[in-house]
Amino acid sequence: MPATDTDAATARILHEIRARIPRNERLRHACEASDLVRAFALARLRARHPDWPEAELLRALLRRQFPPGKIPEVLR
Repeated sequence: MPATDTDAATARILHEIRARIPRNERLRHACEASDLVRAFALARLRARHPDWPEAELLRALLRRQFPPGKIPEVLR
């Protein structure tokens, strides 16, 4: 998916750089970024709900992973 906030010349350079990175490294970077986003979201939940037990925080985090109306019953 092309970036919408990047001009064409910069997007081309970024594409060339990404093309040089081995697939397994790109996957590792994507997984690390996903872990980081999840950690930030969990920290935000902890700050907003300091009285919630860890299990409730994790359920709330998991609920954010599903589109509206598609949340499994066990997470409601």
